[in-house]
Amino acid sequence: MFKKSFNEKVRNAVQVCLRKHHSSSNITAEQARNPQFLRSIINRDEGYAVFKNVCSSSSYWKKKRQTVVSMVRQIGKCSFFVTLSAAENKWPELLVTLTKLLRRKNITVEEAENLSFEEKTYLIKTDPVTCMRHFDHKYRELLNVILKRKGGAFGERKLTEYLSRLEFQMRDSPHSHGLYWVKILQNLSKMMNLLSLCVVL
Repeated sequence: MFKKSFNEKVRNAVQVCLRKHHSSSNITAEQARNPQFLRSIINRDEGYAVFKNVCSSSSYWKKKRQTVVSMVRQIGKCSFFVTLSAAENKWPELLVTLTKLLRRKNITVEEAENLSFEEKTYLIKTDPVTCMRHFDHKYRELLNVILKRKGGAFGERKLTEYLSRLEFQMRDSPHSHGLYWVKILQNLSKMMNLLSLCVVL
């Protein structure tokens, strides 16, 4: 389903690109084969701009980078930069689920913890989609339980904004890089900036 959706987005973006006007005329197949014409489109960033809604394309991440820059300008420096990595080997509940899905066998949490490293690695590599969904669930719960609700990691302080990027390591394991703005620490950061300015003056 994801592949079908992704291919459709790319196809639609290409069709939009071919329908774009250049010098009051449509782009023709002959122009599209001309290296100089293609280079001029790339230099004006028209060749990539149409892919801004296609996840992981260059223009998509350019748009995200612009979002980060605008957030820093409007809100100020982030309070924390956090990297979260998946530790599938140490998640027995995930191993229980993978064993049930792949081997049609029910095991306990204790049995999952006692699996050999090779068995754990096999289960994780065989079903990366379930591992990714499990990581996503844990990440969302981290935001909901620890950061957003009262009595979480920051007590009465409130997480005001956050922005994260999901990446995949060489072993296809997900990890997230995120910027987080906490209200009380934002005010402290602004005060420190003012103090620094006063010292300079």
